[in-house]
Amino acid sequence: MLRVADSGEGIAAPKLPKLFTRFYRTEGTR
Repeated sequence: MLRVADSGEGIAAPKLPKLFTRFYRTEGTR
């Protein structure tokens, strides 16, 4: 059995269309 937990802030809804765009970076990323 495998259990996964994620407590991160997630991806903002306006950014979801770009989720699989290569090399796309949002504001505030390093």
